[in-house]
Amino acid sequence: MLSIEEMMQIADTGDLVMFKGNSIACSIQRTLTGGEYDHVAMFLRFSNGALVYFESSANCGVQVFSWEFFVERRSHLHFNKVAFRKLRFKREVGLIRKLEEFVKTVRGFNYNLDLNKLWQKKCEDDITNIQPDKTYFCSELVASCYKCIGLFPEDLAAS
Repeated sequence: MLSIEEMMQIADTGDLVMFKGNSIACSIQRTLTGGEYDHVAMFLRFSNGALVYFESSANCGVQVFSWEFFVERRSHLHFNKVAFRKLRFKREVGLIRKLEEFVKTVRGFNYNLDLNKLWQKKCEDDITNIQPDKTYFCSELVASCYKCIGLFPEDLAAS
């Protein structure tokens, strides 16, 4: 089992951090989705070594936050469980630049978990031409990032 601090040392761009919240709303969401976790974010490692996480939440929309700040504030105590998943892929400069451009484009976008999105099978959005009114829920944002760097098929709905 990794500590929160150990995650800071080994996490890299594309790795996931998943959260199991301790609120009733989180419990209901896990029941409805059948998932063990109710929130996911993606780590980004900057060239200066700083580690941040990229997420979409109802509170802040799509944002980037410092993992160091998360640790210092002991934010992990708001969750029953925090899990780390390592993404094993070649982190080529061109792919990382595409991902960084995507992050810059969608940062500040709104959060929305629309049930219609969940049933969508085919992609209706162009990952290279994102409309300013686009919204994301947490796992949709991560899937869109993976589509951006070619890990998921472009024609599959990120939702």
